[in-house]
Amino acid sequence: MKHSSKKALSIIFSLQFLSLIMCAQCPALNIFTRPDSAVNPHYPPKQNTFNWMAQKYITNTTYATPGNDSIWSPIFQPDNIIIDHLRLITDMKPQDGWELLKKQFGFNDDGTPSNPQASFCYIIMYNKYSATLRVFVARNSNAPFTNARILLKQIPKDQASGISESSLLDLSDGLIPLDVPFVAQKKFISPSAFDNNPNKWFFADFPMQYDPCTCYYTSRLDIKVELITSAAINLDGASTGTIAAISSSQNQLNQSTNTFSFGDLQNGAKKASEIYKSIGAFKDKQFDAINAAHQGTNTNATKNDALTKLTQFQQLLKNNNFLKAGLQAAPFIGAAASLLDFFIGGGKKQTGPQEVQLTPMAINFTTKLNGTMTTDYNFGSQLFWNPGSQISTQFNDYPYYNEIMGIFNLFETPEMKYWRGPRQRFSSDPGDWEQIYEFRLTKPIKYVLNPAARLEIQDAQMAFVIETGASEPDDNNPLKGNWVYEGKNATTGLYQYRTPYTTISSLNNTSNTLTVSGEPFSGDFWQFPEGDVQVKFLLNLKRTMDTAGAQNVLLILKYPAKLLLSSSKLSTQPAPTGSLFVHASGTEINTYCHSTTYKTNRVASRGGSTSSNSSVPLNTPLFSVVEGFTVAPNPAMKETSVTLKFAKPVILNIYLTNSMGTKVLVQQSAKQFNTGTSTEKIDVSRLNAGIYFVVVENGRNRMVKKLVVQ
Repeated sequence: MKHSSKKALSIIFSLQFLSLIMCAQCPALNIFTRPDSAVNPHYPPKQNTFNWMAQKYITNTTYATPGNDSIWSPIFQPDNIIIDHLRLITDMKPQDGWELLKKQFGFNDDGTPSNPQASFCYIIMYNKYSATLRVFVARNSNAPFTNARILLKQIPKDQASGISESSLLDLSDGLIPLDVPFVAQKKFISPSAFDNNPNKWFFADFPMQYDPCTCYYTSRLDIKVELITSAAINLDGASTGTIAAISSSQNQLNQSTNTFSFGDLQNGAKKASEIYKSIGAFKDKQFDAINAAHQGTNTNATKNDALTKLTQFQQLLKNNNFLKAGLQAAPFIGAAASLLDFFIGGGKKQTGPQEVQLTPMAINFTTKLNGTMTTDYNFGSQLFWNPGSQISTQFNDYPYYNEIMGIFNLFETPEMKYWRGPRQRFSSDPGDWEQIYEFRLTKPIKYVLNPAARLEIQDAQMAFVIETGASEPDDNNPLKGNWVYEGKNATTGLYQYRTPYTTISSLNNTSNTLTVSGEPFSGDFWQFPEGDVQVKFLLNLKRTMDTAGAQNVLLILKYPAKLLLSSSKLSTQPAPTGSLFVHASGTEINTYCHSTTYKTNRVASRGGSTSSNSSVPLNTPLFSVVEGFTVAPNPAMKETSVTLKFAKPVILNIYLTNSMGTKVLVQQSAKQFNTGTSTEKIDVSRLNAGIYFVVVENGRNRMVKKLVVQ
């Protein structure tokens, strides 16, 4: 029985002034949604209790009837060719990195039926090892359509509601370092075929980009499902083919080997991410792309070498020891991935001798995308908070996995200098002239790695890539030196060349020499380099949790670089010293996240002072001002003390909730706590014995501790 005497909760605040430098990279919140051992210390009432690995799910939809109130799980549903490849490899396992963001089957979190009932079913999953957001949708009724598009976008920034945008969807427009001016309202679109029968799943996969400033601001995602009436979408260049050719509801998309997602076609989407249904499908598509990239050139030896190494790469991807021996043990990856500007694969956990099955993701920026898509039927829409952002107190759409998405990003654009030497003859032939170029980094490359991804860099390699139309590729290496032909950019019409890959840990700032030969007045010299200059990375990432029998993760990224002309030879100039590949410091990240560079076009300003003599404004992440948060004794009989240590004065709400998240007692509302120690005694004598949560809240950000009242 509950003790009848009056109980009190003594809340002691120990306020200590510290520098705002404490505010660093957004930390992992240690949230896991795996069905057998879910944990949510950030907001315990939203700890996942749904077993997505069950073969069937009970539903409470407008079309459910007694005896017909369940649906097959997407990875167990028979007779569905659209998701059959996922079923065959059970591609939703928690041990492979999958987490649950949001679901709808017509039930509340406590298991009670929702009112109104759900009109359709969906599951939104996220894989932290591949940075893939996956949306499953199942229809509950027939309709005269056989194709859909799933659209993912961010809610536009809005000052009134405090909504901002992040870099989460940047891959819809290519790899972009964080310091590049932000383009707002990006979106991903993925066409999907579906079976025009009730309760059949269809899906889309989207690659997520890491934004280390996500937790500082509030951002919101919107997923729309629309039914397609017509489409004509094609890929041109190294990757060719028809994504969609639909003129009526009877035609289906071409999704035999892969699925696509891309930016807004109406606003000039240029590229598409491809999700391959198997490693074999990936190898076959890249085989065709390499052949197409070398067509019309005299590069047979280079092409054959790339094809041979592609086969080696395919075999490596199937191994559960994938890349554990390091990148140097797999020197064929660079040539095999010559046409890929983005690739991610690996991270699977597999015991025994059987091959690991993957659905790798790639983006080929040498491909040009064009087409149209028409929809006139809005099937459904779902809003939810961007995981890891400052979550609202309205928890209906709080994501179960509330961790920042994405894996890696460049903190700032790499910067290179180049020196152009004088033209000179290299033979007695009047037309044989050459010109020497030198390239070199001017400063270290800074990056950010997401702590919530549970990955760390084992080793990495880097190469420089240039574009030029000055020299026709051939196996005699017209760009003399060690530069290798990669392919032709279908968008610019220029040829791409790269240096050999260099292990980043041993990278020094020596210059890379390139010699261009050609006619003296043909334009070969005057316009070189003509196109983009890029830095290409091969990152070998190893899992930091549940590592037994688990693959490493390969992440291939090609970022744009700045190119500066030097007036003197680089090899005679002093070079920067120290490591040339470093993680941005906590101070640098904090400064950048509050800078005008980051906020422009992203953040809806709401004002508020941040001076050291005033309170931290509402919505400031509490981890930046709270040093510690403890509740003891716990369980409590009469009184317990909650001790918080703050970096500086702060405005707080303090209240208790029950296990369902309902407020049962409000102690303080928007109270300013000054520097020093403050004690709040809360009378809990009217509360029943049970589990409660002490909530310390600053606007949309909160910290929570469990309290047992006996």
